[in-house]
Amino acid sequence: RVTDDKDRRTLTTAVLNIYCPGILEDDFPLTASGKYRVPVDDLGSVEQTMEYVRQWPLVPLPEVFGLNPNADITKDLGEVNQVLSTVQITQAQSGGGGSAKTSDEIITDMSKDILNKLPANFDIEMAQRRYPVLYTESMNTVVCQELQRFNKLLSRVRGSLQDLQKAVKGLVVMSADLEGVASAMLINKLPALWEKVSYPSLKPLSSYTAELLERLNFFQSWVDDGPPLCFAMPYFFFVQAFMTGALQNYARK
Repeated sequence: RVTDDKDRRTLTTAVLNIYCPGILEDDFPLTASGKYRVPVDDLGSVEQTMEYVRQWPLVPLPEVFGLNPNADITKDLGEVNQVLSTVQITQAQSGGGGSAKTSDEIITDMSKDILNKLPANFDIEMAQRRYPVLYTESMNTVVCQELQRFNKLLSRVRGSLQDLQKAVKGLVVMSADLEGVASAMLINKLPALWEKVSYPSLKPLSSYTAELLERLNFFQSWVDDGPPLCFAMPYFFFVQAFMTGALQNYARK
């Protein structure tokens, strides 16, 4: 009943590790480390079975699920990040005394700072006229597609920050999306609303903003001055498209 090829392969591998001639032998290892084995003695009762199972590691090892031991590292990193995120949120929500800025003031200042740094959206029509679709130059298509992706991100960032400023002043309703943006800004984290249309990034908000400006400057220079001599591959939304374009240009020479 398993139709997916990869699911079938996974299930078959797991089943063959258990349903094999060796399972009838005493002390047969069920995993690579040998920590999980078939009992030597017959377990005649539920209590004996439970007692035997209690001898296994309290925290299941990755090999129990057919995973590489390095899976523990990924799991631990995820748990630590979750704990740190919770701590950050707690610190952001706990206000301080004295003349410290309020959350609304911090959000307003950060919004103004980012908005002042953001350039205008790229002129897609002008870029398409300057870099039309050509058989001999695939990079024209690549750069125009990148500009469209950055315009979408710029519009999302600019629009949400402008709406957030209005919401702080009470001019519009503070929606769930805007509240998420505000909460993320208070802990210097990339808002999920932006992340949906953004290139992948694990950087904090301040570093993300600085890198975004670098990417925008790179593509603005491309639009104004022509293709660069050296391409900064990390600045692309979709690096695969750039690689494909480079291969097509080489093949069509």
